[in-house]
Amino acid sequence: MKENIMEQLRKLRAEAAEEAALAFAAQRSVDMVQAYCNRKEIPTELESVCTALALAIYDGAEGLKSIKEGNVSVEFYEKKEGELLLAFREELDRFRKAGW
Repeated sequence: MKENIMEQLRKLRAEAAEEAALAFAAQRSVDMVQAYCNRKEIPTELESVCTALALAIYDGAEGLKSIKEGNVSVEFYEKKEGELLLAFREELDRFRKAGW
């Protein structure tokens, strides 16, 4: 599944991205969905959700918020991983298992 997600990310990104960053985003999206849904295996129906989540993780890593010139300052967006999952909650909840 991770390979399919990475391939889709490569197709979606116009510019060449670092393979390690894409691999991290793909694996992190799978880990997050597995933890949220309380599953060891992710159903194939959630592959597109994992891809979209991985893309959000990847974009969040390099999202530029502001640049100030006087006394040079660069600020990046901070996205909490829990907030990322909220965007996909409706789709993920259908596959969520109760955990004890």
